[in-house]
Amino acid sequence: MFNDEELQFMHPRMSIEYRVEEGFLSSGSFDNIPKNAYGAHIGAAFPIVGANGEFRLAGTSYDLFVGKSFKVNELLNVTTISKEQILEYEKNNIKQVALTKIGVIPLNDFDAVFPTQEEMAQAITKINETFKSVNFYAENSETQTIHR
Repeated sequence: MFNDEELQFMHPRMSIEYRVEEGFLSSGSFDNIPKNAYGAHIGAAFPIVGANGEFRLAGTSYDLFVGKSFKVNELLNVTTISKEQILEYEKNNIKQVALTKIGVIPLNDFDAVFPTQEEMAQAITKINETFKSVNFYAENSETQTIHR
């Protein structure tokens, strides 16, 4: 049997940090998106059962950016990127990058790029609405009963 604190641990959760200053992530909320945010980092944690048969947290994360995305093989047309950098991206199997106000950023599979801050804010709102659209409930499958 799990106590209330342990059951609370088993609820999936999401967090968000905003890029409002180069080189820094500022913690925030999904309900209050800074107008000057040019990116965000979203993390999600959820319980899994490990090989030892006990619950532990697993997670994933992804980034959102305001800018323009390019496939690496299209970068020869972008003058701000050197041929050496393009070769480095290809060597590291990076397929897509974002050109943002802070420069070129390699993109991972779940990352997304938006042309404007407003479009990024709409996506953040939709992410939050979708996550909140499901109630996650954890309870013990067997309840203790008093036997006489």
